[in-house]
Amino acid sequence: PRWQKIDTSLWLENRYKDAPECNETELHVGLSTAMYFVENVAGAYEILQQVQAAMAAGRRIRLELEPTRWLRMLNGGKNESRCIGCTRSTCLAYRGKEFQESVQRVKEIVAILPCDAITFDVEDWEPNQMNDTMDKCTRCLAEKEKRGYASWIEYFDKMQAEMMAEYTKAVREGAASAGRVCPRIGYY
Repeated sequence: PRWQKIDTSLWLENRYKDAPECNETELHVGLSTAMYFVENVAGAYEILQQVQAAMAAGRRIRLELEPTRWLRMLNGGKNESRCIGCTRSTCLAYRGKEFQESVQRVKEIVAILPCDAITFDVEDWEPNQMNDTMDKCTRCLAEKEKRGYASWIEYFDKMQAEMMAEYTKAVREGAASAGRVCPRIGYY
């Protein structure tokens, strides 16, 4: 039976979603939600027809956005949004041009693609990527001191929440600019 209250989806790449009867088949096995990975504005336009077809078939739409990975992957990893002296971590203190461009990208994607839910995949700060770098980053050190955070845990929690608040605001603005209700927003 179809779930009425629980969204169920399959972690499936966009390229498989144009298979004949994809929506009907996924609905038949109980997958009420079509999930799409969106990398950029061009990619949003590329899948717009797929999203519209899934909606027409009665499916909910979930976008999976990875803005911190977008930052990490810029220029082959040689970018200003990483912790200073590190090649692995997106810097929690960085709010410069690259960050602002990623916020704008989220806003534009949401304006293009109608959706019921957005999940931000922000796994960039796991211990294997962050613990050995954050306390050495001069930008993080300066921001922690400036704000008076007593510990790295407090710094991490507050700065991550602040960064994600910018992406949440971009979702609200993108949906409003398209005349749509703001989708549910989750973090992974």
